[in-house]
Amino acid sequence: MSTEILDPQLTMYQMAAQQVIGRDVDTLTLYHLNSLTPVTVPAHSDALEDKVRETVVDVAKAITKGDFDPKPDARGHCQWCDYVQVCPAFVGKKVPLSLKPNIQKFSSN
Repeated sequence: MSTEILDPQLTMYQMAAQQVIGRDVDTLTLYHLNSLTPVTVPAHSDALEDKVRETVVDVAKAITKGDFDPKPDARGHCQWCDYVQVCPAFVGKKVPLSLKPNIQKFSSN
């Protein structure tokens, strides 16, 4: 049984870091900011990178074609997405102010 953590977000961070620094990474460290706790795991496999890359490309192609059918889970995890205001899953629903992205923090004006 593999002990590899199947976390697509962490795998994408690994892929981006490798592209930026131009070499493979040995470990990944995620810093939990609330507790200031680092969690370090071995780098993910090439197979997992390929799977994540394939998923990202497939999703991007579907979104480009307008074929995007979000499915929030019972806990509403996708409610934390920065695109909740324009998400088809929330059309006609009130979006709590706390879930609306603060675009001012990204604005240079």
